[in-house]
Amino acid sequence: MPDAQFGNGILTAEELLFCGLRAPRLVVLSACLTASGLQSASGGILGWRTAFCAVGAENMLMSIWEVDDFAGAVLMDAFYDALRTMAPDEALAAAQRYLRSATVGELRRRRWLDAGRLRRIGAGMEDVRRILARPETSRPFAHPRYWSGYVLLR
Repeated sequence: MPDAQFGNGILTAEELLFCGLRAPRLVVLSACLTASGLQSASGGILGWRTAFCAVGAENMLMSIWEVDDFAGAVLMDAFYDALRTMAPDEALAAAQRYLRSATVGELRRRRWLDAGRLRRIGAGMEDVRRILARPETSRPFAHPRYWSGYVLLR
């Protein structure tokens, strides 16, 4: 049942345009294909990117393809760590460098491979088994498909 203040709990791009949001400095949408949208009859692209541009977002971190959930969680953690001392574009570049260079041993030390954490982020067991089977020095997210799907739009 819709709530009087929050409706049905699903925010649409149209609702975002009319909710009175102040221009955000940074918007992070880490789910798959968040930088894409639907082609409208008038020839424009409708979606989150368009809506956040319309409300004046300065920076938008989004994905341009279907990203790996586990790699995405590690990248976002590194991004927010770097964001404490860097501008958003620098923080994204640092997070991407970290993800592509992180070894299985590093992921273990940072507790990314702990069962409780994996449950919380919903990492698929097949993905985890694949990583755990690799040598400690291997870099499971070195391939560009894991880190290069994220872009910072201004």
